[in-house]
Amino acid sequence: AAGGLTAFYRHFLERRIVRTRPDVPYWNALVSDGMREIDAEWPIIRDVIRREFELTPATAVEFTMLLVHYLDSRFLNEDRLDYVERAVAYLNQQGRVAEEALLRIDALSWTEVEEGQLAAAKQEVESGLRLAAACPSPQREDLLALGHAWSARIDLEGGDIDAASRLIGEARGIPCSPWIEARVNMAFGDIALRSGDADAALEAYLEADRLMRSYGGEGEGYQTLPRIGIAHVEAGRFDEAEQAFRQLRSLQDISIGTLYADFGLALVELRRGHADAAAARIERIRSQIVRRTESNLLWKMIDDVSRDIEARRIGAPPPDPDRALPTGPIPDGSGGG
Repeated sequence: AAGGLTAFYRHFLERRIVRTRPDVPYWNALVSDGMREIDAEWPIIRDVIRREFELTPATAVEFTMLLVHYLDSRFLNEDRLDYVERAVAYLNQQGRVAEEALLRIDALSWTEVEEGQLAAAKQEVESGLRLAAACPSPQREDLLALGHAWSARIDLEGGDIDAASRLIGEARGIPCSPWIEARVNMAFGDIALRSGDADAALEAYLEADRLMRSYGGEGEGYQTLPRIGIAHVEAGRFDEAEQAFRQLRSLQDISIGTLYADFGLALVELRRGHADAAAARIERIRSQIVRRTESNLLWKMIDDVSRDIEARRIGAPPPDPDRALPTGPIPDGSGGG
């Protein structure tokens, strides 16, 4: 009976997740509308996967490769870390180098970035890049470009913009698949935004969105919309920013997108001088996050904005100008990514 349940849900997931574009494993399971049907079945699927890791780890790895992007979009970081760590250990034992490198670079490291574990994330990317060097083309180029891009984002989050800029330059120089190039553009935009060039960031985000649409899109823009909105906020285009965040807010099935949409709308309200409305929205976000994690970098972003709100309420300048617009790791779809 247990085996039948496993077979049923593997078929169930394949029918709803696997896409014709991209047409390579792992990347053929990027976020799509079909994932909505998984939500109601998730508690059972979770039990199936945990049992398979004990009984048939090869099958559990197949489930993991199908579900990494789903887990990201639903903000299920604890499950994602659990499954990916187990999958990486199994793939290492089996000598499945390319898959191990991919999970280390895209799935494991990015989730660790989101959880604020920057040193661990950096180590995973470096391990993945060493493995990637032994992979055949075009896998090698895809892994190297992605690894350099995510390493750049880790350095950015750690405050080393010079190192981040150097690494993203390396990533941009590597020919790669459109779904990898889209992620490189998002990372480049994040670095440009933190460097104060909102227009360059917006251009990179729009190019990432265009690339995603070329292979069928990813979750109706749940990764690009928050970035586009924040770039507009930074440039003082509040109407355009609000439009992007409200479009993101309409994607109610994608939990992480909803959180970032509300965060973006709080930023717009704050910049328009509506500190009380911004504070109320921030508290609603905080109540949602506390149910899932207490270490996610969105906490840091919220705390930074809360300090800004309090300063504006008492008529003081923001405590740190660099904190007026935090840009932590927005959902990557991986991851990421």
